[in-house]
Amino acid sequence: MAETFEADGVALLTLCDKVRIPQEFMASKRGGNLEVLHTHGERQNAEKWFAATEFPLTCFVKFTDANGDVTHIDGAAGHGRENLATLKRLFGARKLVRLTRKGTPHHGDNETFVESLAGLSAGEVSQVVVFILRMVKPFWRLLPINPGGGTPSIATLGNGPIDDMVITFTAGTNAKLTVPAIGELPEQTVQIDGTPTGPTTTVVDVGARTVTGTTANDRIGLLTLNKPWWLEFPPNETVLLSLTGGGTVSIDHYDKLL
Repeated sequence: MAETFEADGVALLTLCDKVRIPQEFMASKRGGNLEVLHTHGERQNAEKWFAATEFPLTCFVKFTDANGDVTHIDGAAGHGRENLATLKRLFGARKLVRLTRKGTPHHGDNETFVESLAGLSAGEVSQVVVFILRMVKPFWRLLPINPGGGTPSIATLGNGPIDDMVITFTAGTNAKLTVPAIGELPEQTVQIDGTPTGPTTTVVDVGARTVTGTTANDRIGLLTLNKPWWLEFPPNETVLLSLTGGGTVSIDHYDKLL
């Protein structure tokens, strides 16, 4: 099955004859290593995070309608201009655009969120246009979401780090989720202090940085972490989990692709 693309749910093959990402890419890492006096080279610092990145999306604009017919009052040229205008509207939005790839070989369906900061370049004759898209979060996320995994373990897929899971604590007192050291990551803990009043469910959205009981962040003061970051899972691993303080925990996450 050929790979296809959607932008905010709009199938791009209704506007284009072909859509391609013409070159492979991977985000670079932020920061550097330490230079130590009187030693050769550098001292490697493993605690690096990925930077935002950009990639080109090449669109071969249709000179027909979505069905391949010429029905525009201005003929084929009219369709070309109309389809190009729609592409500009989609990628020119002043918000993040959900770009979905369907049928990617080996990876299946996945998506990311992008914006076009650099505009586009276009050929005069063939109407091949190239959008330079910036991934604010430099990963594709595998679809569908991996739902409800919890103790004692979660199996992750993909090849990119996962740091936008949603953790749901139900009941418990000083409920603490512990993820032992695995691979490059040290032991990590996420704790909800005390016994929350009102709703017994507390939702920790790691990506959004919210802790919700009744409203977003109304329980942020109950959160205790043992690391400067909230939580991260490594890719392609069996992540062991333990919960103390009673109650239950459930974790939804998207596996990631670099």
